[in-house]
Amino acid sequence: MEDLDFILFDKFRHMGHMMRAGCTPGELSGSGAAGADQADRTGRDPFFRVHHRDIILGVLDINGGSLRPKEIAGEIHVSASTLSEMIRRLEEEGFVERRQDPADRRAVILALTETGRTRADAIRESQARIVRHLFRNLTEAEKQEMIRLFDVILRQQ
Repeated sequence: MEDLDFILFDKFRHMGHMMRAGCTPGELSGSGAAGADQADRTGRDPFFRVHHRDIILGVLDINGGSLRPKEIAGEIHVSASTLSEMIRRLEEEGFVERRQDPADRRAVILALTETGRTRADAIRESQARIVRHLFRNLTEAEKQEMIRLFDVILRQQ
């Protein structure tokens, strides 16, 4: 029999891939997955880039639409230099803009633009669809048990 820890890890890995790809298992076996394989052979991973962009937009969204870059870096666990490049791309794409922090005029905050807010709304809708799909066969009691178990795991970190 396989090690249960490995099986759990593999299930989490698969769920994470679905969430990063923004699709359900059936959609992964379709053209989206083939496109990802082709991108991997060229050395480009579009899911990775989109994933981080969407994470930053999501972090801004759940924090009222703006944060200091240092706070974003802490939330997504990246260095300031890595975040700086991500922010540059987000600015170029029109998703965010730098503003002076009204609480401290020396500081800069990163804020969602209207385009960024629209994208953050779409991300939230996509995530809700995937989460509903992933947990559709669980009862309320099973969902509560999963939450309890995740809390146990996370307390160990």
